Amino acid sequence: NQLLVNTILSYSQHNLYKAFSGHEAVDMVMKETFDCILMDIGMPQMSGLEATRRIREFEGASSAIRTPIIALTAHTLAEDERDCRAAGMDGFIPKPFDRVELQNTVLEFCRKKRRSGKVS
Repeated sequence: NQLLVNTILSYSQHNLYKAFSGHEAVDMVMKETFDCILMDIGMPQMSGLEATRRIREFEGASSAIRTPIIALTAHTLAEDERDCRAAGMDGFIPKPFDRVELQNTVLEFCRKKRRSGKVS
């Protein structure tokens, strides 16, 4: 899935960075600024939900601009989407995903952040 996402988004001229665990994702956000984060829920060492909560805590404590986080997950039940949103995610794309939906969702959230400096 990671290779597929990279392939789809590379055609859209996005700069892509990969985290291989929830801990690595949190560490990356603490060091760099991103337009958007695609977060898998079932990541090793730390779930995507916990990583999202920690990123939101970091943003709040450091007054960093809120980075849109979009769940990209095989957890597709309505309660899974509620859990993602409760953790602080802004979007939800269930797997298997549609290429156009992925591209449009990423573009939408990146534009919102660039335009306003924040995502509501």
